Amino acid sequence: MFPTARRTRGTSRLTLALSLLFVGWQTAPAVLTDPTGTTAERTIGPPGPRQPGVYQQLVEQPGWPVVVREDMTAADPERHRRRRALVSFVHLTDMHITDAQSPTRNPFARQFGLDFRTDFRNQEALTLQVADSMVQRINALQGAPATGAPIDFVVTTGDNGDERQINELRSFIGLLDGSPIVADTSGRGYVGVQDDFVLPGFEEIYDLYWHPAPPPAGIQPDVYKREHGFPEYPALLRAATLDFVATGLEVPWYTCNGNHDVSLVGYFPAQEEQNALYWNPLGTGQVPGLGSVMFLDLPPGMDIGTFEDCLFSPDVSCVSQLFDPARPHRFIPANPDRAQYLTEEFLQLHFDSPASPGPVGHGLTQENLDDQTLYYTFDMAPEVLGIMMDTVNQSGRDSGSIGTIQAAWLEEQLEANSSRYFDTSGEIVTTSNEDKLIVLFSHHNLLTLTNASSTPGDPDPDKLLASDIEKLLLRFPNVILWLNGHSHVNRVWPHRNFKSNTPLQTQFWEVNTASHVDFPQLARTIEIVDNDDGTLSIFGVMLDHLAPPRPQQGAYSLLDLASISREVAANDPDFFLDFQRGAPADRNVELLIDRP
Repeated sequence: MFPTARRTRGTSRLTLALSLLFVGWQTAPAVLTDPTGTTAERTIGPPGPRQPGVYQQLVEQPGWPVVVREDMTAADPERHRRRRALVSFVHLTDMHITDAQSPTRNPFARQFGLDFRTDFRNQEALTLQVADSMVQRINALQGAPATGAPIDFVVTTGDNGDERQINELRSFIGLLDGSPIVADTSGRGYVGVQDDFVLPGFEEIYDLYWHPAPPPAGIQPDVYKREHGFPEYPALLRAATLDFVATGLEVPWYTCNGNHDVSLVGYFPAQEEQNALYWNPLGTGQVPGLGSVMFLDLPPGMDIGTFEDCLFSPDVSCVSQLFDPARPHRFIPANPDRAQYLTEEFLQLHFDSPASPGPVGHGLTQENLDDQTLYYTFDMAPEVLGIMMDTVNQSGRDSGSIGTIQAAWLEEQLEANSSRYFDTSGEIVTTSNEDKLIVLFSHHNLLTLTNASSTPGDPDPDKLLASDIEKLLLRFPNVILWLNGHSHVNRVWPHRNFKSNTPLQTQFWEVNTASHVDFPQLARTIEIVDNDDGTLSIFGVMLDHLAPPRPQQGAYSLLDLASISREVAANDPDFFLDFQRGAPADRNVELLIDRP
């Protein structure tokens, strides 16, 4: 439609693809107490390889084995007879609760290539239903699959919403708490790029998006129907915007922030002037001279690079160009709850959450409220400490880092829970501190902690990147596990720093879990188990959400909508299913590690 400038967003697919290379695992499956309801029992996926122009309905498939990873240490074949569960929980990440009708979204950017493919997803109007379906799956578990122990809690690791809007944040919290959910954000059913609106003279805009309903008279079917075989689901969007009461978790849950919870649409810095002049007027329906509008393309003559540069620039003079009345647009019902929330609102809404399922603040503390920070510790079990890190960089982009102030805090927590560790010169420090096993949580993984930028007013401007963070953690033998998300894939990486001249060894596993918004829409149960032989096992078993492989014909229950979302996501021609699902040793795993 307009000239483009190609931009690169996120971690390169090559870097993550290379991470599929691994050593030290067996094909013999581990022993589970009860795989019921997990992907060790059965999975959901396409019946065969993707074929051009063919839309595949999903089917139930055999379960994935639990692969034993011995990269760190050997497994005793009799360990399952002695094992003792220390803690059992569920890892959720990248729920991306999306107000798909929001005018702050830039779905038109997808036409500019793969780097922008996440600016529009065909299933983005169904994120509420997928999240509730996953909550129902967790509640239905009779126990953790490896040991049968009760599920102690749930942890999320960010990208809870998509546009940093207050209505998305309320929905995320409400879905986990079991509160009423407002799905109809326009107040009159779905209004957005997937409905039947055709801007006169711009019929090609209609063609960019999958439309579940039949095309209007005189308009050809959209490109997804013509070239990729996408079906019609009449009345799908009406069903997707029906308000409902969320199921809610039956166990406590802990929170985290991601780049989509801090940056605008997960990418642009939350600058005060830009918020006041562009994002909030656009979101709440107060565009100067136009009112409540949704822009359907770039301003005439502007390329995508200039558009992005404007939203990054502290110079707000370019904003008037973005509100050019000649820019293709349509009117949309206004909603004040599409305003961008502040950090203090993010914190306070977690404290306003009901007492059940708890805990109060969902991990956040009064100290977080006072200091406006988003990192904290929590007791996972008598022997296990959880440390939640904030890896979001306030300067924008989607990659992350941590500041030196947070790094100093992190080092203090590690020291306080370690009787022995290495100092920065490699010497062993001995303390009288009680040892605890340490589990880290964050949104970003090490491959995506690459953003050294800072913005004026950043309270923690000096940044640590991946190599420095890994070096810090490998000084502490009690760190055994790091759980994260961000990349929307399943991956497992070993990290170790064995020193031949000392009996003190350091090692930990890094486990990345796929998202709820893109296929395969999975969560992961985590169990930390003492094998009573000097080793620990960390079980990570994937969960499909409760929705069936296929929806009922003509039905639009909440689970049917979640089923359609999974199916549509699996057929997106710009996403790579094997890459997202990961190799067998990235999915259901038993990770062996020496007990520190």
